[in-house]
Amino acid sequence: MRRTTSGLVFIALLSLAVLTALVAPGNAQAMLEPLTFRDLVQESSAVVLADTTSVQSRLDLSGNPVTDVRLTVVRTLHGQSSDDHLITIPGGVVGDFVQHVTGQPMFGVGDRVILFLDGSGRVVGGSQGRFGVHADMVLETGETLAAFTQRLAAAARGLEAADAPAPATTAAAQSSVGALSAASVSAVSPSSVPGGAGATVIITGSGFGTTPGRVEFSHGSSTNNSGRIVRWTATSVEVEVPDAVSSGPVRVRTSAGTLSTPVNITIPYSLNGMAWTTRTVPFSISSAAPAGWQTMVRNGAIAWNGLANFAFSQSSAVAAPQRGNRVNEVWWGSTGANGHLAIASLSFFRDTDNNGDGLNDMVEADIIFSSDFAWGDGSGGTFDIHSVALHEFGHWLSLDDLYGTADTQKAMFGRIARGAQRRALTAGDIAGIRAIYGNTAAQAPTVARIAGANRYATAVQVSRGTFTPGSSRTVVMATGRNFADALSASGLASIHQSPLLLTSGVGAVVEPEVLQELRRLGAGSIILVGGTGAISSGVENALRTEFGEVRRIGGLNRFETAALVAREVAAPRAGSEYRGEVFIARGDAFADALSAAPYAYSQGMPILLVLPNAMPEHTANALAEIGATSAVVVGGQGAVGSAVTNVLTQRGVTWRRIQGACRFTTSEALLREAVARGWTSSNVVGLATGDNFPDALGGGAAAGARNGGLLLTRTSALPPSTASLLRELTPGPSRVEIYGGRGAVCDTVVTTVRGLWGIR
Repeated sequence: MRRTTSGLVFIALLSLAVLTALVAPGNAQAMLEPLTFRDLVQESSAVVLADTTSVQSRLDLSGNPVTDVRLTVVRTLHGQSSDDHLITIPGGVVGDFVQHVTGQPMFGVGDRVILFLDGSGRVVGGSQGRFGVHADMVLETGETLAAFTQRLAAAARGLEAADAPAPATTAAAQSSVGALSAASVSAVSPSSVPGGAGATVIITGSGFGTTPGRVEFSHGSSTNNSGRIVRWTATSVEVEVPDAVSSGPVRVRTSAGTLSTPVNITIPYSLNGMAWTTRTVPFSISSAAPAGWQTMVRNGAIAWNGLANFAFSQSSAVAAPQRGNRVNEVWWGSTGANGHLAIASLSFFRDTDNNGDGLNDMVEADIIFSSDFAWGDGSGGTFDIHSVALHEFGHWLSLDDLYGTADTQKAMFGRIARGAQRRALTAGDIAGIRAIYGNTAAQAPTVARIAGANRYATAVQVSRGTFTPGSSRTVVMATGRNFADALSASGLASIHQSPLLLTSGVGAVVEPEVLQELRRLGAGSIILVGGTGAISSGVENALRTEFGEVRRIGGLNRFETAALVAREVAAPRAGSEYRGEVFIARGDAFADALSAAPYAYSQGMPILLVLPNAMPEHTANALAEIGATSAVVVGGQGAVGSAVTNVLTQRGVTWRRIQGACRFTTSEALLREAVARGWTSSNVVGLATGDNFPDALGGGAAAGARNGGLLLTRTSALPPSTASLLRELTPGPSRVEIYGGRGAVCDTVVTTVRGLWGIR
């Protein structure tokens, strides 16, 4: 029998993924009214403490995935139960076919759980009827198992006080808390990260062990979802934040099964991995719905318009809506699951256009409002159609449900009270749609190519566009013939508020345009980065003759040069204090260090160079000499391997890896990190070819001087993921600068960038 006394219901999403064929739409089966503790007990035939022994997915007779969970009962806490249970829950993974049904209890092999079971052996209340247990503590309630059992008995007698757990204050409870804290978490960084977006967090603490276990994120009152482990040590774990997560506690579970103390994380939005290939999506509403209801549905849809490069558009009403007809429709009827408020049914192919965005391509979406409920504008005990439609259309946009206490004001929060209205989008909701479809709300930026006749002239033009006449008493210079010495120069340019100018460094002649720029800047002192093999003594003498003081920072190789530069960047000076953070990038290739250059400039951070599989002695010594305490490792394992990061760990330097699948996505990851950490306002974003180095050398420093960022592009085409990032930046850039001539960045890239904002 459907319960009608509670004022809340769950709003949920179905997510399907198939490699090559269109999947028949399925139903979301997680729209449950929340139950009090007494409700759970009274609707249960048995409450058991059980161990999860097997979790296996299969296809049911309708071709939809379901998951069989086998459990061995440790103890029956209430009612009567058999020794073993098989629970089948909707959703699962069968090969490449994935169905995710939110609101369902989640299980992992080895989990010890308390389950509230009905007469058919099903979990009462979906995720609400599952509680995790570790070290004699009930994780969701924070009470001992004995106290939980006492509440069961009280709830069975109908006592209202049983709804609230008693605090764990007894000696036994404190002992259990101590056992629970054998692995402890001290911090998570960053503390606010979207789910399902490929972002990672670093969890620090103690007692994690050296063998990887798993990290469990919260989703709902009693569900957990594990993230992909990127790196695991006894005191630090880097993990990718999965989809189907909510704001709330995160715990580390060691390989031995020990569960850490929790740390809270904020999830502004969570993505489910799909998107429309078109940016205007039509929808039709059943003609049987009253006109007022149709208006509220429409208002729920168009509330998402104007926020991103996407819009819903209402088409003519339909008389006989149905699923699987390639028409996006909204109607009232049976959801196929008693007690569900509404469902969003989604059909898609997996990335069939091969556009490289990694998102499944949506081809149809439908919404069914359950006719079992009273609908209206929230008055008179009805559920508000506008609020529910707003939420369900969010699912059409690839946004997951959120269930955390920090999520309650968001449109994607998965519950709504009878009579309540939640019609406004929050910053988290808006950031979610922009993460997929870009940000059109920002004013179109200025898009400008900055180029000279050659690499030296381009660096001059970049300098002229950033630094005013007479503004740089000391100017930093490096050779433009190779990248080795210039990679570490951005931080040095920062402390002198200087551009990074390039010279060939050959013979005794300085390029005329470079001399002219030095005069414009008012240079009275010049710092050359690199030895005489990079910039000759003849060039040094020519500069000294005109500008007076010329100083050289150069070592026997690029690693020593970078170390010497780092010492100067970190040296004490009036009005500035080195914070102990350093970039680590490979020195035998240019791309990753170039991507870090703007943030090295804006933050006054050194860039130290390494080999992919070795920490050079000069670099290791510099870490100690400058007092480095934390490092940003740029690039994947192939760029900076464990031989380097192990040395960082051994020397007490905490580190965080920022990486992408290639040099272009690494530059994107760095910009995202810079925005999250406040290193850049993203007001100015530079674009330089990632296929060569010269133009990005001066461009990175110039972007950093304006608190901006740098992205790498292919010479011939802008990578789709880079285009997406440019559109989703919040705040959006007011200026996008393309560094270099057509031979470095072709006109197609410029046209693509301009087209992101509809600029002709």
